[in-house]
Amino acid sequence: MKSRFILLIGGLLLLSACNDPNGPDHHTTPFGIYLLADTTLTTADVKIFAIDELEVQEKPLISISSIQYYNWSEHIITLTYAGAENYNRRNINVTSVCGWPFIVMVENEKIYLGNFYPPFSSIKYPDLPEIMLMNADTLQIRRASSQETKDKRTDRRIYSVLKRENKLVF
Repeated sequence: MKSRFILLIGGLLLLSACNDPNGPDHHTTPFGIYLLADTTLTTADVKIFAIDELEVQEKPLISISSIQYYNWSEHIITLTYAGAENYNRRNINVTSVCGWPFIVMVENEKIYLGNFYPPFSSIKYPDLPEIMLMNADTLQIRRASSQETKDKRTDRRIYSVLKRENKLVF
């Protein structure tokens, strides 16, 4: 009887450790655009790191539930009303001419690094996709300007999750 009790307690402790909200699986949205945990870092600062070395915030800036639809052919995201409110409330004020990095994630996997640019910046990273705010509820993820760089926006994992979640339009 005592050994069963010890096994039960041990099992409960193991389960609670696996469900740690700050553990590696705390990102629960199937698709998300995340800002970095350290918001003082610019894209120039993080380009030297492998994407897996970069920590993201716990909650995405844009999650699957905040997307009304995703135009795959132009990579334009139309946000729901609540998604636009969240985006605007978090106030993406990019003050560095080097931009502000983001990471696109699918099913807790980091897919690619991109950059928010301020309108006044003349610095561009030709190897990174960029997000441009089109209006209050519409964003466009633009392709990296270098034609030698693979278009990371077309990753099959992104397409699959957007299709599964009925968010795709063409």
